Amino acid sequence: MKITLAQLRLLAAAVETGSVGAAARRCGLTQSGASQAIIALETALGVELLARTRDGVTPTAFALSILDDAEAALDAARRIEAQARAAAPGRRLRIASVPSVAARLLPGWSRSLRQLYPGLELSVFEGHHIEVGEWVARDIADVGLAAVAPAGLAADPVRDEELVLVGPRGHRLLRQAAVDLGTLDGQTLVAAGLGCDSILERLFAPAGVPLPPLIRVHDIATALAMVGQGLGLTILPDTAFPRPDMQDLRTRPLSPLSHRRLYMIARPDRQASEPVRRLLDIARAGDGALRRQAG
Repeated sequence: MKITLAQLRLLAAAVETGSVGAAARRCGLTQSGASQAIIALETALGVELLARTRDGVTPTAFALSILDDAEAALDAARRIEAQARAAAPGRRLRIASVPSVAARLLPGWSRSLRQLYPGLELSVFEGHHIEVGEWVARDIADVGLAAVAPAGLAADPVRDEELVLVGPRGHRLLRQAAVDLGTLDGQTLVAAGLGCDSILERLFAPAGVPLPPLIRVHDIATALAMVGQGLGLTILPDTAFPRPDMQDLRTRPLSPLSHRRLYMIARPDRQASEPVRRLLDIARAGDGALRRQAG
């Protein structure tokens, strides 16, 4: 009888999500590959593990009885992998980041980190807020930089970035020195990137203002192009775009002054590693308020 860690990881994900398809995506498999892996595990054990229903899957009593042991095996494997990485002569750090941070802030942070660790191999993967969290959770990246902190991951605050309204030159709302959130009722907002919905919801809800209709796009460049065509307005962190590229677009601060919080996201077994802690220190260096909060 042969049981693999990949099978146990897939079983745990299927039990947690209630779906083989969702478990497959989390584990980086196709749905058919995940189904075959579950069937192979059931065949090796000689018992059924998941009961298929119209709405997904539910664990059998036997699956529930072995789940703690499966999680313990996965935890032990992760600890062994972490120890092997620490003992390896060469070190690497895989960083997942939202594009605005990867383009404007991460290059300087990376240079400072390399000065501390000349032999450190750095890899940067750009994705949106939701993707960054998923990549860290699936161990595709060691650490992530995003404004959405997923459950189950360690999330350390890095800095607060001011949010500004971006619109075409001459738009009536941009004639004001600052734009009240209440005046955006009835406007269309262009949301750039996965995860921006939740950031905008956290912005509007405390002000008691309904979230305007959204046009969802993949990246900031597309959002700015749509705003330039008069299809809507967008709200972005002030560091997200270079001023020379604004052309006929203009920005205004929001009233009340609004921010998004950037987090450094890591799995609990990676949070304490020395390069990750040093990167957090470097990223926080320009924000005294967050340094005092962390201390």
